[in-house]
Amino acid sequence: MLVSPKSNCPHISLIDLYPIDQFKKLPFEKLKCKYCDIDIELWICLTCSQAFCGRYMNNHYQKHLSENPEHIICISSLDLSVWCYKCETVGFSDLGSYIQNVVTNKYVKVLSDLKFGIDYSMSKNNINFKNNMSKEQIFQIKYGNFIEMLKNKKFVNGVFMVGSGISVNSGIPNFRSKNGFFQKIIDKYHFDKPENFFSKETFIQKPNLLYEFYKDFKIDSYKPTLTHFFMKYLIDLNIVKKIYTLNIDGLELKSGIDKEKINFIQGNLLEGNCINCNSKIDIKEINNAIEKNEIKYCEKCKGLCKPNIILNEEKNEQNYEKDIKEIENYDICFIIGTSLKDIPFSFLPLLFKQTTWIVLINKKEVGSFDFGNIMNKNIFFEGDCDGNVKKILKDCNWWDDFSTKYLN
Repeated sequence: MLVSPKSNCPHISLIDLYPIDQFKKLPFEKLKCKYCDIDIELWICLTCSQAFCGRYMNNHYQKHLSENPEHIICISSLDLSVWCYKCETVGFSDLGSYIQNVVTNKYVKVLSDLKFGIDYSMSKNNINFKNNMSKEQIFQIKYGNFIEMLKNKKFVNGVFMVGSGISVNSGIPNFRSKNGFFQKIIDKYHFDKPENFFSKETFIQKPNLLYEFYKDFKIDSYKPTLTHFFMKYLIDLNIVKKIYTLNIDGLELKSGIDKEKINFIQGNLLEGNCINCNSKIDIKEINNAIEKNEIKYCEKCKGLCKPNIILNEEKNEQNYEKDIKEIENYDICFIIGTSLKDIPFSFLPLLFKQTTWIVLINKKEVGSFDFGNIMNKNIFFEGDCDGNVKKILKDCNWWDDFSTKYLN
């Protein structure tokens, strides 16, 4: 459950908190739930300093609370967030953002020092690293937290934002690369900009050009990649709820993902429509016309029919306003294989809350995320999409199950 943070808590001053000098001696590396010995996703009671697993495990903090109703304030060993159970119903939680309270900040500072070996100063809102932690050390600490939360399904409302990079391993050239489709369009059809080729006006005047492009694309020859099946897998695990894709290849559908879960921002080549009345047209009928070097016309209004890609001057019928409202509810976003330069990817990531994990898998860093800050939830995986996804699956102990379902 995601709730908005409060700047203060009226109950902190009403309870006896565990002495801070004793809290500094907490054996962090040996912490386990008092009831079940689980050592991940723990909540430490700030009244008695004992640890208990949370709601995403066996929910033993609730048991502790039922036996000790006054022990209402606790801190997460995973992300150092502080929770008040009395304030829960009125929206007190930060789920990773630190409470603006002098008392609780002392406990956050102590626990961060125990966990990370850092000195966190809320007043300066910065981090002073001990031992000059390297970028790789910061990554490993974040990666450990990320894997723990992912494999224990602490994420329950995730989203993917993917671009052409996820389809490269299927054999589809990157549209913007040196030898990609955009350059081929410029060379073959002599357009100054590929955007002019993908315009409604061009299609109306010369529909055969788009038909030739579709025929050259050879959509039936491409198969989903490991990353496509990774998206399907996380949807089946109820970790991810939505996919935004810039790709028109439709490989998300080929991987078995429900169409209702996908926002095809630029349409896709696996379906057809009428440019005039927007009626759905069986793509097989368009394929037959293309093979015969003919033009397919709508039986209802006689309008031109095309693969269902969204041309310039056309509107994406999917409701972005609704999507924008949903952004703040996502707890993790996987951004894979995209430059984040195309609308709406250029602005949607800016709308996430601080509490949302941003997981970027790409050849290089993109966007304005700070991946070098150990206290935020931004993590960058450099390199091949499929290679990084495979590592994540293996470290979550999901690889055998995944490969049995999708790769055999």
